[in-house]
Amino acid sequence: MLSNSKIMNWPPGTHANTFGGNLLAAAGGLATLDFMESAQLGEKAVEKGNYLIGRLNELKNKYR
Repeated sequence: MLSNSKIMNWPPGTHANTFGGNLLAAAGGLATLDFMESAQLGEKAVEKGNYLIGRLNELKNKYR
């Protein structure tokens, strides 16, 4: 991570994030978000979650 004293005046050792500003990690994160959007994982998670909640409610009503 590079900066100048006008915007960052942390003492030495304060910044301990190994992955902060890592271009490879940033590219991997963006690729993951792109995949999640293209595969509609959010919508699928909601669908599966609603199914699971419905089934659990059936069991709740059947058993004490």
